[in-house]
Amino acid sequence: MNAFRNLNRPVAQAFDKEIIKVEKFVITGGKPLHGEVTISGAKNAAVGILPATILAADVCVIENLPDISDVAVSLKILSTLGAQVKMLNRNTYEIDTTHLTGTNVPDDLSRQMRASYYFLGALLSRFGRAQVAMPGGCNLGPRPIDQHLKVFSALGAEDSVDYGMITVRAKELNGAHIFQFFVDDGKGRVSPLQFPVRRKPDTHHRRAAQL
Repeated sequence: MNAFRNLNRPVAQAFDKEIIKVEKFVITGGKPLHGEVTISGAKNAAVGILPATILAADVCVIENLPDISDVAVSLKILSTLGAQVKMLNRNTYEIDTTHLTGTNVPDDLSRQMRASYYFLGALLSRFGRAQVAMPGGCNLGPRPIDQHLKVFSALGAEDSVDYGMITVRAKELNGAHIFQFFVDDGKGRVSPLQFPVRRKPDTHHRRAAQL
């Protein structure tokens, strides 16, 4: 479609009291494109799917994983917890969580990415307990996870946060109505907010380990 021409004119932009220099590009159209492009898997999907393999308690083959640090850290966490992780090719991994026994995500790995708290729900569901350090990741401002903890509480779990460690426990999880709202922070930024409304006692979700 277009060719990129770098004008090499740095443009100063103010962002969070810092001056960031960016390059300006002009897109010149009028030319058809030819060839093939391989689309990488989505990071936000991958960091959710990998912890979900814990719930399978079996062998899972995950394809088209993006070759990024968050995926590498997630795989390392699974391995540390006792999963057997085998690389089939650059973007495909075989993960066996049959004999996974660990419930504590190592502190140093938790703080390397934002999505480490995804392991809380998977471990809680299977083992009734999980511990993860406060998540790290890119410094994009405050991104609290209190709404996630409220959802765990609505499902019947107990949580505690001590010295930067998040611990959740539950003997049994119960179904609940969970609604999601979008909240404007007053600065034009809209973010999703999960809010538990009421518990639904007639729906039970037993831990996978008990099934």
